[in-house]
Amino acid sequence: MNIQLNTSDEDIEKIYQSLNLNGMHCIESSIPKNLIDEFRNEINEYLNENGRKYFSKINPADEPNSAFSSIKDSRSFVTLINKLASKALNRKIEDSESLNVLRVITGKNAESQTLQFHYDAYAVTALIPIFIPEGKAEESGHLVAWLNFRKFRNMQIINMIEKVLFQNRFTRKFLSFLVFRNPEKYMHKMIPGNIYLFWGYRTLHANLGVSKDFLRSTLLFHGGDVHQDSFLDRIVKEKRHSSERKNDEVKL
Repeated sequence: MNIQLNTSDEDIEKIYQSLNLNGMHCIESSIPKNLIDEFRNEINEYLNENGRKYFSKINPADEPNSAFSSIKDSRSFVTLINKLASKALNRKIEDSESLNVLRVITGKNAESQTLQFHYDAYAVTALIPIFIPEGKAEESGHLVAWLNFRKFRNMQIINMIEKVLFQNRFTRKFLSFLVFRNPEKYMHKMIPGNIYLFWGYRTLHANLGVSKDFLRSTLLFHGGDVHQDSFLDRIVKEKRHSSERKNDEVKL
């Protein structure tokens, strides 16, 4: 079953303005329940075979036999992402300028994924919740974010400097301190069935902790490679992807 979204110029403009004004836009009840169930079955299959532990998988939506392929097969979903990225970056966006990542947080190594603040390399991020545990917010892995915290950068070197300044252990500890002082200000609760859109490149974001006894899973779809021709960007992405592949020992 494919996802059907409105992609008229009027609808795209409304979402674009919402992202610029509010930093996040929620498309409610946009993922059918039976499709969420298919996603969950695939994840549970993996966990049953390999044990409850954190893993991430790069581009599961590109695999024809995976339930997640329905995301990439949805022309309206891909069109929405491309049009938003095109408006943000003021250029044509190709389908190839995308990345999707499945993240599953559970088990004894779940704590390692707590409050790892970062900026995305892509203009638009669509967050699709699959499993969001019920319980205390600080144990359920909800999104925390400084929405639209910076602008799109023309120069990759500026982007790299900002990443160094914000994506390090000391800054992350300080940001975590601010989050726990006023969680309602930065926390965004995720509900399966919704799609949450934000400017991933502009937004400093992470997830709260997840109890090892809980299961938290999301699919992230990124569109619009901001520094697509940058040699530095390719190095950073390959390092990131290499790290993710270490958590992808067995294909779903």
